[in-house]
Amino acid sequence: MSEYLRAWNAHDAATIIKDFYHLDPGHRWSTVEGLQAEFDRLKAEGYDRSEIHGITGCVITADTGQVELRFTRLKTDGTFMPPEQRVSVYQVRRFDDGWRATNMAGLAPGESMKCPE
Repeated sequence: MSEYLRAWNAHDAATIIKDFYHLDPGHRWSTVEGLQAEFDRLKAEGYDRSEIHGITGCVITADTGQVELRFTRLKTDGTFMPPEQRVSVYQVRRFDDGWRATNMAGLAPGESMKCPE
């Protein structure tokens, strides 16, 4: 996840699509153009980078898992983009070329990822 976060904070849509995402073709971030549009939208709102507060992972099977990412989106002026504390959960799967995020969703403030037992 640390390499993914470096690419995210560099707004490097091409690297993220090539090395980290394997999203459904209908997902708006499944292409370089779609993800770049998201970066452009965020930057228009003053976004600069994300500060990471925690990463937690769960193994579901030998080839699947999920990752909880807790973070704050920081603006170029040093303030945060509300809400201050954000949580995203990534569904990940092992492919021949490595682990890739196949889906992601934001959680409501105060919620946490539930690992299967």
